[in-house]
Amino acid sequence: MMKRKLFLATAMLLFLTLSFMGTGIGKTKVVYWSHTYATAVDLTNVMIEEFMRENPDIEIVYDHVPHANFEPKLLAAFAAGTGPDAYWIGDWVMPKWIPFGLVESVDHTVWGVKSQEDFIRLFEPGALTAFIMKGKVWTGGISEYNTFSVFYNPKHFREAGIPLPSKSLPMTWKRFSEIAEKLTKFDAKGARVRSGFEGVYGVPIWTVLLLEPQIRQLGGEIVDAEGRAKLTSKESIEAMRFWYELKTKYKATDPSFQIDLLADFAKGRVSMLIAGPWAISVIRSHNPEADMAVMPLPVFEGGKRVTTLYAWAWFVNPKSTVKKEAWKFVRYLSTQPIRWWDKVRYIQPLTGIWPQLLATEPLLETFIEDFKYAQYEFRSRDYYEISEIHTRAFQRVVMENMKPEEALKISQEEAEKL
Repeated sequence: MMKRKLFLATAMLLFLTLSFMGTGIGKTKVVYWSHTYATAVDLTNVMIEEFMRENPDIEIVYDHVPHANFEPKLLAAFAAGTGPDAYWIGDWVMPKWIPFGLVESVDHTVWGVKSQEDFIRLFEPGALTAFIMKGKVWTGGISEYNTFSVFYNPKHFREAGIPLPSKSLPMTWKRFSEIAEKLTKFDAKGARVRSGFEGVYGVPIWTVLLLEPQIRQLGGEIVDAEGRAKLTSKESIEAMRFWYELKTKYKATDPSFQIDLLADFAKGRVSMLIAGPWAISVIRSHNPEADMAVMPLPVFEGGKRVTTLYAWAWFVNPKSTVKKEAWKFVRYLSTQPIRWWDKVRYIQPLTGIWPQLLATEPLLETFIEDFKYAQYEFRSRDYYEISEIHTRAFQRVVMENMKPEEALKISQEEAEKL
């Protein structure tokens, strides 16, 4: 009788345990956050389901918000001690977030390698540079690796009698401006019906991505060795003058003409734009038959070839109580580059990946070439403040037609108050 009662009690305990596991009770919860990008969110949800099936003892709780709200939400959560266990964020926050203890150095053993050096070798040379500080790697992998090249509409070029650009050799910025002028169209009443070029003029990170490579081509930097703004350098003024003349002299661009930049390009309202590989799928989503090609980022005459480089990457919260499980999930996300490319057009720069990606997308050829000259964004604890101040100068120039020297002088004075 006693044995029977013991058997029944054991069976009941097993039944309850299995029931709890089936309902999520007793599982290790890992909270994961990202910003909202529809195609990336869709793939993330699929991968979460797969990961939980393979790891029934782990439950992933996922949340995402629009990009503009994402970083403030993260900072507020960290300040309150309620930050996620894992998240992704951009490389530009590293100079502040690493010293402030908001990221954990990678647990390389989860990737099955013996050392941090072995972990670094899993990636293309230089890809992790922005995430290495004090001899440690502070990320579990790059989710989105980007340089900027120029998208253009070949049909517009042919109609204007302009030879198609090289896929590998950059033209000068002066030649680019002249072409943009020829591609711009106005109707009989003088109203703009097509811009030869348009850019993103009001988003701080875009200001850096567009102007910083130009400044570096001329031998300058946005900040000094201590990370302080130097916006009135001759290189910064010359780079800003390009945008001023593109608007006032060549009349090739007009921010008020834009509706949606990538959609405008897809529909033929804009002939050229500067963006990363991710834009390929967005343009096609607006127009599957969009006529597009890619040329290298131009270079100032006499300058050195420099392109931009930025990345979003995955991190684990140092205060997480489930770090091992969080790193395990990050590893799952960070080791499937073909899926991220096929579904989202995000590049994960794992060693030897380029030929595989190029085989599926010929437009990537020029981006791969531009990556050879790419440099990560400037490093400063005041990145946000400097980029916002720089953007205000950019807007004064392209929206108000203010002279570059005057606009940058105002912004430098703002920056010196930081």
